[in-house]
Amino acid sequence: TVAVGWSSLVHPFISALPAVMMPRIASITDPIEQKNLLTQLIRVGNLITFVVCIIVVILTPLIFPVVFGNIYRKAVPAAMVLSIAAGFFGFSDLLGAAAQSIGKTKMNLTAQMVGLVFTILFLWLLLPSLKIMGAALASMISYAIAFCVLLYLLHKQTAISYRALFLPTRNDITVILSQLETIVSSIRNAQ
Repeated sequence: TVAVGWSSLVHPFISALPAVMMPRIASITDPIEQKNLLTQLIRVGNLITFVVCIIVVILTPLIFPVVFGNIYRKAVPAAMVLSIAAGFFGFSDLLGAAAQSIGKTKMNLTAQMVGLVFTILFLWLLLPSLKIMGAALASMISYAIAFCVLLYLLHKQTAISYRALFLPTRNDITVILSQLETIVSSIRNAQ
């Protein structure tokens, strides 16, 4: 549906980060340095994911009907919920890549299997009465649960505090601004 397509706007901003950073983390032999870089990557990725997700959710009621037409206006609430779901999916994608980079591939599988069970359960519960909104809510809830499971497993395996995984530092903001500056400079040079 168009709501699913709209919510996919969140993913490109998120998926690039693990693809670039995870090989670097996997190549680090010092466990402390690896843990520090992994923690920073997760914090930066979570912050970017959160900001992009909020922007997409805020813009959905304004832009969605313009792009897809007034005929799809009723799908705006589902598109908003699916945009939040895409954020949870992005968080999970980031944590799954982090787990993989430290050799803990089963953590992602476990979290996704738990998410699958909850997807089936919530689709069964919500789809008959809520239709498209039920499907959107089932996706959001199951992605959130998979994210929480993966977060718990990563925390348990690495002993990285939840605070360290989510509370951005000044250095994180500097890293993000530096990357944005590089992107803007590349765009200017390409013109």
